[in-house]
Amino acid sequence: MIATTVHQADDEVALLQKVRQWPHYQSLEEISESALRRITAEQGIDFATALLFDRITGSPKHGEFVRQIDACRDIDSDQPWNTDVTVAVAPGAFYLEYPHTGAAGDVVLAEAARMGFRTALIPTSSVGTPRENGQLICRWLRERREETIILGSLSKGGTDVKMAMSERGAAQTFGNVMGWINVGGILYGSPMSSWILNRRFASIAYRLLFFCFRKRFEFVTSLERRTGGELDFELSLPEHLNLINVIGFPLRRHLSSRRAERWHQRIGELGPNESVTLLHDALRLPGHLLPVWGVDHYLQEGWEASRLIRALLYYVASEAKQSPSSRQRPLGIWG
Repeated sequence: MIATTVHQADDEVALLQKVRQWPHYQSLEEISESALRRITAEQGIDFATALLFDRITGSPKHGEFVRQIDACRDIDSDQPWNTDVTVAVAPGAFYLEYPHTGAAGDVVLAEAARMGFRTALIPTSSVGTPRENGQLICRWLRERREETIILGSLSKGGTDVKMAMSERGAAQTFGNVMGWINVGGILYGSPMSSWILNRRFASIAYRLLFFCFRKRFEFVTSLERRTGGELDFELSLPEHLNLINVIGFPLRRHLSSRRAERWHQRIGELGPNESVTLLHDALRLPGHLLPVWGVDHYLQEGWEASRLIRALLYYVASEAKQSPSSRQRPLGIWG
């Protein structure tokens, strides 16, 4: 399946078999955040990560969707598509300063263009707050009411889209958006922000770093994961909009950089994570959930990115074709 297309070492296969046979927490619904934290402390973070991955892919709620995406992975991307549809990406943080990270959604935009879609990068501020960027996204969408849009987001771009959907009149603003592919979205905040803010020297160091690069430290505080925080509210989707949440499930060996290793360890006591967000937070999201084995938050190593993006775009477009509401749209992928 797509979620497990990364080549797995023998011990990874053995680990997945072990958690599959583990007699506890057989149902995904049994795995609360506190239970997952306890499993991490007793069995180790790799075991807890593999357990959650197995229970998601085997659950009635998410397993069928994973199989559907798997069935889409070999579709012909060279077939003709209606170019009246735009694939627009809300980029991640620092996408202007560090384009090599892929935060601008290069893989998404390149694959969409190859399939014949029009493409656009939403020009959000690379270190803007979620509220500021959310309002910018709303303005950008309102200026394109006559277009049919598939929305993509990466990392903090997902945070910005979530905030945009909390704005007044969001249902109308997103009325021409047929689907949203949310890759590694920080929709409930990152415990790394709390880690920085709760440690005096780390907070001072990061504040100085932001000052030197003429960036506002408010960017960090706005991403804090805490009760009562700016992002502590449930995502409310317009009824017509199809959401797909793509999230990496890395073991410690899969972490792609020293920074990812440090961050994964720092927030590891809170449970399985992909170095920026807690994996259990994905269970709170509406829509579909697609776990990707063996990659961290940055989704840069060891996964079939283009193939997966192609499958997801095909799925969103196919769902729109089958939806009765698609017939009411003035423009669309199906003419």
